[in-house]
Amino acid sequence: MTRIILFYLIPWVLVGVALSTIGALIIWGCAKGIAQIKRATFLSSWGLCGILISVQLACLAVWGLWPSNVDTLFFILFWAVYSTMSALYITKIYWKCTFRQSFMTHMNQIILLILILVFLFVERV
Repeated sequence: MTRIILFYLIPWVLVGVALSTIGALIIWGCAKGIAQIKRATFLSSWGLCGILISVQLACLAVWGLWPSNVDTLFFILFWAVYSTMSALYITKIYWKCTFRQSFMTHMNQIILLILILVFLFVERV
């Protein structure tokens, strides 16, 4: 049992911490530099990153309940809108900023998401 924990669980936890730290650095940099949010600190952006990851996991849990006869591309579009809007509203509430500042904080993620969606739709057609 300890072998399983040492060799399988701990590396995934370390990868999760590393990726959430990178995500927090990106959010913090955008919040301080682009959006000019005064309340943004690295630790608060790391907490925000944890909240946003939890929202994403909840959306993936819905994927398990999604009817199999509905198109997968429709779910991806639903997920994109849901995750973007939840990230904007959660950031707005979390840092008590304007919607514009929240949008500017997540602008790079929104642009990347739009590019991925365009690629998926082009590949589909």
